[in-house]
Amino acid sequence: LWLLAAIYLGGVGGGVFIASVLVGWHIGLLVGVGITAILKGGAHLLFLTQPWKFWRIFWRPQTSWISRGIYFVFLFIIFGLAYYFIGGVTLKVISVFFALCLVIYTGFVLLASKPISFWNNPLLPILFVSVSLASGISLTETIHIFSPQDISNPELLKVAGPWGISITALLILVYLVGNFYSSIAAKESVFYLVKGQLAPLFYAGVVFLGIILPLVILISAYFEIVPSSALAVAGISELVGAFILRYS
Repeated sequence: LWLLAAIYLGGVGGGVFIASVLVGWHIGLLVGVGITAILKGGAHLLFLTQPWKFWRIFWRPQTSWISRGIYFVFLFIIFGLAYYFIGGVTLKVISVFFALCLVIYTGFVLLASKPISFWNNPLLPILFVSVSLASGISLTETIHIFSPQDISNPELLKVAGPWGISITALLILVYLVGNFYSSIAAKESVFYLVKGQLAPLFYAGVVFLGIILPLVILISAYFEIVPSSALAVAGISELVGAFILRYS
């Protein structure tokens, strides 16, 4: 679970950073870097049986996605902080690039596990990017409701939320259908997820909490059917669903 938490928090941290750049939320840049550096980094260290040897991860960037990932994490933290304190177009582009590297590399870590057919799908890194961006937008919305901050483009935040969840839902569907027709082992994994032991968690956590409930609330809030405070419920629900998606 510590490893799962680290993967999840890296996606949320990078997603918040990118969302903050898009909507012009300056303090959100620091939130994204903080989640990555403190929470993701701490979860990784707690996962290790010998955390004082973590520096060995740096040795194999030419062959290991885990090793490349640790470089992405550090470079994102460095350039993310630089952009927060200094600003500028160049640092913005570089920091967003490494934020994208941060949210996509775990997909490549799993993709490299060839014997696990369900993970051996080129769509997996793209799905990781999509769910990370959706999570980042959701957390940004939630914080904005509880503690209104100076966001330059709050209207973009309202529009980006439903689109982020909808695209993620479509990618999940395509991913499952693709695996169903991929191989016998991948097909068994799909059945395990949608009909087997994990099915109740998948439908309740991923489909309902992660997709249907937040999507209904976001669309209703956009058309002013429900109060804007309901966006916090949508944000928390989507974040829970994103965690359960990775667990599943």
